[in-house]
Amino acid sequence: MSTKQKIADVVRKLRVLYPNSYQTDLDGEKILNETFCEHLTPYTDEAIDLAVKEAIKNAGHFAPTIGDIMGVLRKIDEAGKPSESKLWSQLNIACNMVTNRGQVAAIWNNLHPILQSYCGSPSRLIAIANMNLDDFDTFERQKFAKTYPTLLERENLGNYKQLPNGKPQNIKEILEDSDGI
Repeated sequence: MSTKQKIADVVRKLRVLYPNSYQTDLDGEKILNETFCEHLTPYTDEAIDLAVKEAIKNAGHFAPTIGDIMGVLRKIDEAGKPSESKLWSQLNIACNMVTNRGQVAAIWNNLHPILQSYCGSPSRLIAIANMNLDDFDTFERQKFAKTYPTLLERENLGNYKQLPNGKPQNIKEILEDSDGI
């Protein structure tokens, strides 16, 4: 988590780099700092630094807004998450393994946390695996697609804006791997 001092430094940096933007009196300065703090405190200093640099790089002639910086941070958050189709494929494989081999506990322990959240329990995984193929491919697929955004949001809340694997150095890799934020 970032400190208020760090975020105040970010606001000062933006005001120096873009002198015609963020011109405020003392009350405005306080509101500006509070707004930036409100949005940025859950993130690490490293994440904020990289997001501000990326937002400045993409800003052109105008100062990046808090929305621009938050957009970069969201992309960083999303870049480390598996896609809906990749998770669906993993669930399909897990269901086939449950049906063909058993060993539900081992399969459950190797499921992605988002899939564990979706299934809820090993017994629900078994129930999904035992569905007829048509119901699995239509009903369950639609249900998964509909709940996927909520599952991602839950995982983000559970990680409370932590970087992937909790390692700040991974942000640089995420920014490099995503086709230019």
